[in-house]
Amino acid sequence: MSSLTRLSVFYVAIYLGTGVSLPYIATYLRDRGMSGAAIGLILAIPMLAKPFTGPALAVWADGFTLRRSPMVLLSLGAGLGYAALLIAPGALGLAIAWFIGQTLLSTVSPLLDVVTLRRARSEGFNYGLPRGTGSAAFIVANLVMGVALTFAAPAIIPLWIALSALLAALAAGVFVPPERVHAEGAKPLGSERWKDLGALLRDRTFVLAVMTVGLIQGAHAFYYGFSTILWRNQGISEPIIGLLWGVGVAAEVGFMWFLEPWRRKVGPEKLLILGAVAAVLRWIAYAFAPPLWMLFPMQALHALT
Repeated sequence: MSSLTRLSVFYVAIYLGTGVSLPYIATYLRDRGMSGAAIGLILAIPMLAKPFTGPALAVWADGFTLRRSPMVLLSLGAGLGYAALLIAPGALGLAIAWFIGQTLLSTVSPLLDVVTLRRARSEGFNYGLPRGTGSAAFIVANLVMGVALTFAAPAIIPLWIALSALLAALAAGVFVPPERVHAEGAKPLGSERWKDLGALLRDRTFVLAVMTVGLIQGAHAFYYGFSTILWRNQGISEPIIGLLWGVGVAAEVGFMWFLEPWRRKVGPEKLLILGAVAAVLRWIAYAFAPPLWMLFPMQALHALT
């Protein structure tokens, strides 16, 4: 089995879970009696902590021999965290369970991207192919859950997410190529890995790029947490909400699968500016609760934002 196929399988396993967690977790939290303020706080905690948890987990992951080993452990831990949502008592319990699941699983994708980008360069395939396959799985999971919620209780949401994370742990161990973290020599000590991170953070170009991407991505936070609730209040049904999410991710898939030559020609700086402009237009339009027909072209801007 080629690296392209193996990596695509793992992306599918990851995005089967995020295709449900991002659009629908707020629905489950509301069903558990959480207010809008509590939902916002629960969803925000992992994001606020990510500047600290992300580097710490990345340095920890670099201490393994194979890159897939921490992916297995992180996915397994995330599955247990998500499963705890089903029994977590009150807002504090839900916040802790969501923090564990979301923090651990969100670290897997960057680790997987490292392997995919390296393999794409050495084996000559487009990174967007396996990554876009994962996004296609996101669409499928999103649409399936939209239909399922018309007759199933919201408890199906954390159950689906937990099982998907456990599936991702299995897929990481079976399908991710056994690539070494350190190709030559012994593993550096933890202090040396932290020192390397400090050098990276002193790179002004790197920090500017990360801050720019962070602001564009961060603008999605309210959309991720509350779009399903708001659209339902506008009278839009669960299957149509799933379709709206599917349209946005489908545009993303098309971008990654078919616009690779254009992306290389435009370059990262202009793409970041284009993404920021598209984000401003998209969120201003959503602020006015546009009608359903306008939501579909606005969702297509997801490919840029």
